[in-house]
Amino acid sequence: MIKVEQGSSLYYSLLWTDLESRDRFIRRLNLVHALSTTLDDVQEQDVAQKKIHWWHEELERMCQGESRHPSTKDCQAEAFNVTKRYPKPSENPFLSACLSLLSSVSTARLQPAETIAERDQQLIQNFQARLALLSHALSNDSKDLDTATHPEQSAEALAKHEQLTRLPALIHRGHAVFSDETYRAHNVSPKDLAAGIRVASDMNSETANDDSSLSGIPIIEEKLGKQTLLTSAIEDAHATLIKATVSVNVSKRYRTAPLLPLWRLLVLRRKQLALWQKKQPDLLTEHMALTPIAKLFHAWCNRR
Repeated sequence: MIKVEQGSSLYYSLLWTDLESRDRFIRRLNLVHALSTTLDDVQEQDVAQKKIHWWHEELERMCQGESRHPSTKDCQAEAFNVTKRYPKPSENPFLSACLSLLSSVSTARLQPAETIAERDQQLIQNFQARLALLSHALSNDSKDLDTATHPEQSAEALAKHEQLTRLPALIHRGHAVFSDETYRAHNVSPKDLAAGIRVASDMNSETANDDSSLSGIPIIEEKLGKQTLLTSAIEDAHATLIKATVSVNVSKRYRTAPLLPLWRLLVLRRKQLALWQKKQPDLLTEHMALTPIAKLFHAWCNRR
């Protein structure tokens, strides 16, 4: 379950949000997380399809007030209220947003993108659905559930940030993350990225008692393309966040109550990417974030 840790970007994004909306947002964020990570550890296509089918049924149960999963139970009251207004599943915007998110997750996992443009569209679909669900949690207005009302620039920007923050975990689990075109451009493969990820030592293995500080750290021949790919990905994500935060459409959509937390989140993501572009961390092995005081300052500057 996602918790808003003091000092996190999410904490400062929600700092001036009323308690009821904040609670709704966190519960909705947990639903988004459950849907978006449901195939993280799935390798077999038939298992993935079964999980997707189960979620389809569970989302329909949620809209009818009969949820089973903890995250859908927490959101079923709002989903059921929307269902009363839109009783037909095909017209239910809450269900449609959830299914759009689930569809993008399934496509990304089972049909890795060949081109950069194809991967960008997968990211946009995923985060437009997320933004729709999270915006509705803040506003309680069913109009915000329409994914088409959320600018592609904001969706792509937030998606590329998350793609980089989750990079080690995704690569380690066998996700392609980047498109085939991107890997070819840098002459590397997902396996080359996976080779540089630190993993926890197997405590039951013969090497578990090795006191060497190198335990769990792979010793590999570094490939130049790995670093150029990461550098390029950071630059691209930073540029996308800049475009989103200077876009009139994006600011009109989110720089107004009650959706200001999403605007502040965009600003904080942009500042974090600026830090990464300056410091160039190895995102496969390092974590680098803004200081809490820097987050507070930028959030305060965008409190209204």
